[in-house]
Amino acid sequence: MTSRAAGAPLIVLGGTLAVLPALAWYSAGAPAGRVAATGLAATGELWLLPVLGALVVVAGAALLTARPGAGGPVARWAGPLVIVAGGLAMVWAIRAGADPPVHLVVRDGGSDRALTASIDLEPAAIAAPIVAGALVALGALLSAVGWRR
Repeated sequence: MTSRAAGAPLIVLGGTLAVLPALAWYSAGAPAGRVAATGLAATGELWLLPVLGALVVVAGAALLTARPGAGGPVARWAGPLVIVAGGLAMVWAIRAGADPPVHLVVRDGGSDRALTASIDLEPAAIAAPIVAGALVALGALLSAVGWRR
């Protein structure tokens, strides 16, 4: 694997990681139908995923635009950056999925009544740790390639 070849997958995975918190992460059955909440609306810590995703996109772009033969030095800093960004994203995504910080609240006129409802995870909550894990693996491979050259 050349370090330049990792640029496009990093851009795609970083962009995906940045977008996932804006999608529905949690849902629950309510008396009036099913309700959903995005990751950003439900938990404050997921705002870091777009920032971490942007860092991965920058690393991917740097690899993709590196001149031929200069991919090794770029991979030496891009690989560890991707490992750290993916690792942090994985921790926050798993935390947000394992203990959903949401409760179903029904607004009945002027009062709010909290109902007991099962909170379900949506596909974005499942995909985020998988994408983050792929970034950690790709970052490790990239680091190995960068330091081998």
